[in-house]
Amino acid sequence: MFDNDNAVGQTILTVCDLNPLQAKLVMREAYDITYGIYPSQSSEDPMEIVKMHATEDPYTDGAVVTLMRRVIKSRLPEQTHMSLMELISMPMVLLEQLLKPAESLVERESAEATALSNQMAVK
Repeated sequence: MFDNDNAVGQTILTVCDLNPLQAKLVMREAYDITYGIYPSQSSEDPMEIVKMHATEDPYTDGAVVTLMRRVIKSRLPEQTHMSLMELISMPMVLLEQLLKPAESLVERESAEATALSNQMAVK
């Protein structure tokens, strides 16, 4: 039912004796500790408990931003002559099939450039 090896699981076992507000605060802290959102020591900021952490922000480090970074890094728009938005709006299964060879090509080109640079440095 739940994993009692993490802070959330351990807290579930002890939260039954608390009133609903206390239970909510304890569960939120356990969630934050489990997912590395906030340190376990208490903060001086009273709003700490309701602040959005960077890992929870879908526009900073969310799946779409991570996908955009992969597409740009792989130079897929240049290789396919498609815009970033066209690529991002594709079904993920299809986009993944395009990304794999594009990322491999970029890695291979980078390795070749490094080898060439090393050869030139030796001479």
